[in-house]
Amino acid sequence: MTTFSALVEAVAPIPLPGTVAIVGDRAIRAAEVDMALERLGLPDDAQSRARAADYLVDEELLVMRARELGLLRSDPAVRKTLASSMVDRVVAAPDRPPTPEQLRDWFGTNRDRFVSPARLRVRRIRFSGARPDAQARAREAQRRLAAGESFERVALDLGDDEIVAIPETLLPVQAAQRYLGPQAVAAAMELEVGEWTAPIAAGRSASIVQLLEHRERLEPEFEEVESAVVAQYRRERGERALREYLDRRRSEVTVVVAPLTARVQEDGERDGR
Repeated sequence: MTTFSALVEAVAPIPLPGTVAIVGDRAIRAAEVDMALERLGLPDDAQSRARAADYLVDEELLVMRARELGLLRSDPAVRKTLASSMVDRVVAAPDRPPTPEQLRDWFGTNRDRFVSPARLRVRRIRFSGARPDAQARAREAQRRLAAGESFERVALDLGDDEIVAIPETLLPVQAAQRYLGPQAVAAAMELEVGEWTAPIAAGRSASIVQLLEHRERLEPEFEEVESAVVAQYRRERGERALREYLDRRRSEVTVVVAPLTARVQEDGERDGR
């Protein structure tokens, strides 16, 4: 005999319309069975509905015991799961879908979020100031490049190893500056693809930078990023709904937070015991 059938026998007939089981003082409604069927991937037939109801009874028995043990207060995993479930419920609360006008207005205000910054792919010959001939080697490298020698050959003969390797990919300007410095990046941005800079001094060191690829800053039209606009609009709206809900709950519940500046000690520790 299943838990469900035993329970039905114990309380039958159940007087509340739409109730399929009672566990303690908790009534399990038919609508919950419908949701359990979907959650368990079961068909909507008599046998599956009995199985889903049995599942909900067992689940409720476990929840009741967890409540008796105080797990809601003491178990971080339980608290996190409940809090996450509430966040999902608040964020997914029914709301009118945004109109095209609302989306376009929001896009106009937040256009910078969808801009692709200028990017470049570069390589350089580095002349370390730790060697006294850095500037002389840089000038010789410039002469040999102008004479038609390959960048690779000149770098191998005259350059020093990079302290941190420059990625062989397109880099946003700010990322490239972290590898090359603002002056070198600014000079590279003025080049045509394949060209290289004159030696750029940085203290006693120097660099020659070659531009391999350059993508201009791209400001897309609304139609090009509409799906991303919808996703970010909904995410932002959900975050706002959650913040408003929490603010409302704080106004409804007494919340007092002590001005803590360090870990609170137990009474025994404070008393030196």
